[in-house]
Amino acid sequence: MLADGQVVEASPTHNSELFYGAIGGYGGLGVIVEATLPLVENSKLVRQTQLMPLSEYAQFFASQVVDNPDMVMHNGILYTDDYDSVRAVSYLRTDAPLTVTQRLVPLDRDYKAMRAALAVASSNGGAKMRESLVDPLLLKHPQVQWRNHEASLDVRELQPISGPDYSYVLQEYFVPEAQLESFVAGMKDVLKAHRVKVANISIRHAKADPGTLLAWAHEDTFALVIYYRQGVSPSERAAVADWTRQLIDLAIAHQGSYYLPYQIQKSASIQPTNSATSCGMPITCSPLATDWKSRFNAQEFRYPALPMLQGGSHAVAWEISGKPGIKACQASTADGGGDGQRPEPGNHQVLAGR
Repeated sequence: MLADGQVVEASPTHNSELFYGAIGGYGGLGVIVEATLPLVENSKLVRQTQLMPLSEYAQFFASQVVDNPDMVMHNGILYTDDYDSVRAVSYLRTDAPLTVTQRLVPLDRDYKAMRAALAVASSNGGAKMRESLVDPLLLKHPQVQWRNHEASLDVRELQPISGPDYSYVLQEYFVPEAQLESFVAGMKDVLKAHRVKVANISIRHAKADPGTLLAWAHEDTFALVIYYRQGVSPSERAAVADWTRQLIDLAIAHQGSYYLPYQIQKSASIQPTNSATSCGMPITCSPLATDWKSRFNAQEFRYPALPMLQGGSHAVAWEISGKPGIKACQASTADGGGDGQRPEPGNHQVLAGR
């Protein structure tokens, strides 16, 4: 539903410009009131794990995961004692007998062991204990289960998520496949220097998304999901903002992007860069034009450097069918402000981010 109340159907082939602009658009183009999603087979999956050096993980992923027709789900656990070991966890289609017969996780499942493992991981020395003792014990036996069973884990596994003086928070950083080791080395320095209580870092993968306007991945990327515990006092939140901005700069320097779903800790200015994929600013668009067709009837989107803009908002503009002079969206800043400033007419392109 658009701002004027009009209901428009959009898909990759119908009103595709609106579709690819609305995906990840945070409601800036309208409200998605109905969605059609494809279903997949609820197949039996066998869990397999393998511990390896980080230096071998990208090759393992390329040879064992990417083109494997039986691979359904996969992620890597990055151990944070030295940030140089990864446990690959894969779920493959199988005809083997079930070892877990329930089709869904029972609502009354006991998560005490998993919660204890999470608490251990975020404690001093816990990362090494998790790598050498906890995970080998939890993942010791091959497990065969229904796909829906693995997909139906309850959020209670992570509870308590917060308390009077702490909260568990998630961040995600996307870097091109070739940049994984270098980014992890820099991330290790930042997190250790600030003594961040990291509970888990998961390595996932995002395929190239050339169509979506605010895509995270303009090429195949590894996504590092950081789950950590922090204090909630003003000084503790300021410390988190400091190291978060360092990780944002690190991701941009590695031609990557970022996603901050809980705390928008980006700086109040955009640093110029020559990277074609240095996106990642969480943009909250407030359309300044009334005709969405004229704004999104684009034949091509490009992602070059954007000059740093001063003031309370970041002006973000795009070129439509090669025509200059298109105005900007507002973008929220670290303090939640936005003055709606617009760039001068010219050939502006999208700053991709989400």
